[in-house]
Amino acid sequence: MASIEKRVGIKGTTYTARVRYKGHKFTKTFKSKTKAKKWAERKEKEIDDGMAPTAEAMKQTVGDLIDVYDEDKLDESHDGYQKLRNQLEVWRKEIGGKKLCEITPATICKIRRKLQNVKTNRGDRRSNATVNRYMSALSGVFTHAVEELNWLTVNPVTQVKRLPENPPPIRFLDKETELPKLTEACAKSSNPKLLPLFMIAICLGLRAFALLWLHRDEVNLEKRTIRIPVERSKNGRAFTLGISDVLYPYVKYLVDNCHPDSGFLFPDKKDPFKRMCYRVDWALALELAGITNYRFHDNRHTCGSYLAMAGHTLTEIAELLNHKTLEMANRYSHLADEYREKLSVRMNEEFIAGAANTLVRLPGLDHPAFTQPNMAGDTPQKSDKPLLRRIK
Repeated sequence: MASIEKRVGIKGTTYTARVRYKGHKFTKTFKSKTKAKKWAERKEKEIDDGMAPTAEAMKQTVGDLIDVYDEDKLDESHDGYQKLRNQLEVWRKEIGGKKLCEITPATICKIRRKLQNVKTNRGDRRSNATVNRYMSALSGVFTHAVEELNWLTVNPVTQVKRLPENPPPIRFLDKETELPKLTEACAKSSNPKLLPLFMIAICLGLRAFALLWLHRDEVNLEKRTIRIPVERSKNGRAFTLGISDVLYPYVKYLVDNCHPDSGFLFPDKKDPFKRMCYRVDWALALELAGITNYRFHDNRHTCGSYLAMAGHTLTEIAELLNHKTLEMANRYSHLADEYREKLSVRMNEEFIAGAANTLVRLPGLDHPAFTQPNMAGDTPQKSDKPLLRRIK
């Protein structure tokens, strides 16, 4: 409940409002009793709505929160660790000294505009996609404060709309030309595990983080399965994938040649308890194959594209690639549409036309569309031999 305390001093009369409500304590002094009462009522409403800052929010700074998040959540072994650290350091520089209770959506929007105007090495401004990644980094920090530390009741970053992004182009290997060349280049690599790495990425569409930390205990050669645990699943859901006949020899080679101590299928040469560094060998293989504008993550897009062209539905693609929603699988929708177009044409040619030729001749089927066209000309002409023959 709120209480108003009147004080008379050298500078005149003041009124101190004290709010003790649902575990929250707030105090503020006013020169007007009416203002003190309104402030107390507003604070109680904020507490009821879950908008009131906690004691920790008024004591801890954004820099303190980033330090705790770094210690609790960040993993140095993750591929994106250094990039995320750099993004958080930018936020620390901008608002690291502010109290958590001082951070509002307006504060974040102001810093976001500043991030947009930073010039890149190419001389242009940062893209909306890059700025959104900075926003995502900060949002993860504040989510940790809300869900696990209880330092905040609301994540202010979620109240700021993301900037519109152009859909990223899908780059996948051409089956007839690029795929054989890159496969051969990986086979010629001085790193004997580059080809198995590439084959698993193409066949299963695994992300690099999930793939490079594969352990022999996660592979079952008898059942021909690979199990990805929750810790290495981006959407926080463990999943199992099957090993095909094509992929089996590569997986068996990796299991037979995994490190005896760490058990990792792709261990580092110097420290077997760290993952293999593949980037130099991968770049050399791309150069040997003559393939440009292709990242290792694009192997995942290649897998999804091949699934779409093979006739799998978007739901099936999302399940196989472990997408949390269908939105990510929608990038392959145009490939699935092309397949459906070809399928419908083939169905018409193979099945519908065959069935139509067995129909009984019905009145009204003398339309030019049902007569044999003149193959030498552009316009169909009437013929005495209709496409639909009579069944006696």
